Parts: sequence; C-alpha cells; structure tokens
Amino acid sequence: MAWVSTGWWNYFLGVLKQAYLEFARQVESASSRPAKGDLVRQAVMSQVGSFTLADLSTQMPAVSAQLIKKVLAEMKKTGQVRLAGRGRGAYWENTGPRKAHEASRPSKSLPWPRSFRPKRVVFHPAS
Repeated sequence: MAWVSTGWWNYFLGVLKQAYLEFARQVESASSRPAKGDLVRQAVMSQVGSFTLADLSTQMPAVSAQLIKKVLAEMKKTGQVRLAGRGRGAYWENTGPRKAHEASRPSKSLPWPRSFRPKRVVFHPAS
C-alpha cells in the first residue's frame, strides 16, 4: 500500500514543480517587457508625418486611450510632439529629431489639407 501513496506523492510534486517553473517563466518575461508608456513613446516617435489618437489606439489595442493621451500630453510639454487642430479632426506631429534613415522615408501625409480628405465611401449592393 505504501507504493500507492508514493506514486501519488511523486505525481503531486511533479505537477507542483511544473507549475512553479511556469510561474517563474511568466514573472521573468513580465519583468523584461517595457512599460506601456514606453511603448506609446516608441510608437509616437516612429510615426512618419501626422497621426491621430485613433491611429495609435489601432496600433496598440492593449493600451488605453487615456494612457495614450497622458503620454502625448507629457511629450507635448517637452516639445517632442505638437497638436494641430481640435476635436475629432485633431492630429499630432513629431517635432523631435529624426534619425538619418527616417528622414529619407516618404511622408504619409496627403498632398491636400486634412479637411479635404475624401470621406469613407460605403458600398451597399442592390437588394
């Protein structure tokens, strides 16, 4: 009867050891990830041309819009970005220094002003 309890005990200890190793791996990977605020800063600095709050929210769905606004406000105070426009039509632009390889990239901005951008066209097939 002693072999039954020893087998169960070995199984239990094996499961416990695997759970601990998995926990240790997740703690290690969580501590090596950058903070969400740093991710937002990196995304903002990598933008070419103008961008909106919605653009950043689309790129980083795990980050709240409130945190993005907070980081943009901090970056605006330090002069790294500037806000152009108000309300839904507002967009942001980088004012910080660019790297040499980024300066040669074409701009995402259109040749006409933002207010003249064509509206989204929705196609409804005939019923």
